[in-house]
Amino acid sequence: MTADPDLRRGFEIGPFQVIPERNIVRRDGNDVRLEGKQMDTLVALARHQPNVVSNDMLADEVWDGRPVTDESIVQCIKGIRQALGKDNPRNPQYVETIRGRGYRLMVPVTLPEPEAVPSTSFQVPRSWWIGGAAAILILAVVLLQSEQSPDEAAAIDSVVVTRFVNMGGAENQFLVDGFGEQLISTLYQIPD
Repeated sequence: MTADPDLRRGFEIGPFQVIPERNIVRRDGNDVRLEGKQMDTLVALARHQPNVVSNDMLADEVWDGRPVTDESIVQCIKGIRQALGKDNPRNPQYVETIRGRGYRLMVPVTLPEPEAVPSTSFQVPRSWWIGGAAAILILAVVLLQSEQSPDEAAAIDSVVVTRFVNMGGAENQFLVDGFGEQLISTLYQIPD
């Protein structure tokens, strides 16, 4: 039996990736959205896999002990079967009905490797910190030069902004281009 917090982060059933936070079952990049109770039922089946989960257990875990009809549970199982490749109840591959006892998940549940779980936090690449520090240094020099007397400032005739190199992947190219354009427009506004 797998701990519930681990399952809530996501798990796999055969070729399917289950994402409980978003109520999604994914296969080959195609998403099928489940209703909340359907996902909760799937998580309960995964938690007890390979054991049989009775309707009473599902009522306790999914409906918090509130009265629920057997038909509501049947409809949840039907939705799960649809999401799992239209699993046939007469010849099941994923969810088996045990008459008079309940349901069981037939395929082992696997948890993704910790590094395979996508991070929700954004890490600023080291190259961005270096580029930002260089830009601040250039701006500081230019601003100091602009505060000097006209005779002292005459020593600098021009400032060249070279092209920044994208070290963060193609999806970050707009940041590199935008940073260079912003630096040029900021420098242009400085008199002399």
